[in-house]
Amino acid sequence: MLSLESVPSESTRAYLLVVDPGALESTQLGRRFMVPERGLLIGTNPLSDIPLLPGLFQKPYHVRVFRNPGEHWQFRHQEQDETLYVNQRPFHTGYLKDGDILQIGLSAFEFLVDTGPRLRIYQELESRTRIDHLTKVQTRKSMIEHIEREMSRLSRNPADVFSLVLFNLDHFTEINDVHGYHGGDEVLRTVARRLEQGLRKHELVGRYAGEEFLVLLPGVTQDRVHGLAEILRARVQNQPIVFLEKTIPITLSGSTITALSQTSFQGLLQILEDRIALAKETGRNRIISS
Repeated sequence: MLSLESVPSESTRAYLLVVDPGALESTQLGRRFMVPERGLLIGTNPLSDIPLLPGLFQKPYHVRVFRNPGEHWQFRHQEQDETLYVNQRPFHTGYLKDGDILQIGLSAFEFLVDTGPRLRIYQELESRTRIDHLTKVQTRKSMIEHIEREMSRLSRNPADVFSLVLFNLDHFTEINDVHGYHGGDEVLRTVARRLEQGLRKHELVGRYAGEEFLVLLPGVTQDRVHGLAEILRARVQNQPIVFLEKTIPITLSGSTITALSQTSFQGLLQILEDRIALAKETGRNRIISS
């Protein structure tokens, strides 16, 4: 049995970054899991902190990552006859240091500590891909990842319902023509800020396209989503934007959908786009929910 040399760490937090999903769902690529001092369990048991897809294993498979009383981060395979790989070397138990690659089954994780430089680099790169540089809300890529995770939860538990709202700025081309692209940018920033301020902490808004914003509402059912979308629409409309001493009236056309377990992601988006088109055709500044 091999064992890694003990490496002390003053870090109070550690993370596992998914660098190859392998036996995880593909949407987990790039996700960071915090490792609490009590430990984190990775395994085929669906109640694990990071559940592996059980169909890829012939028998139970579980690995625990934890901080021991000696202030070291450690890993241990729960099955005595199994090994895993750290930096391409086989181990059953051992210690982890910043940057180690931990391969568990077909999945690979990079171990990161909050006092190390690698975490800061990843955080900066993650910020660039997840936050829209103009509006400071989520990017399209980030929103898609969040929605796919919600759909994964929904497929496992139909009670984990969520709803989406798609907003499109009315007459945005005319706004750019009259007030210039700087005026258009100010409108986009203001609309994004007002939408975000109207949401609860666990709800998200992202810039889905040029003048389109997508809102994710976990736990919101079909009977509530239209009313919440109307509140957000009115929040944007009720206070015109002033740019270079000129007033710019703003309205939104919107559409809503509540996800069902049998609905595909592309199916949800197509319904939202179709309903947006109907809102535009019937006069704009309205929400279409069915």
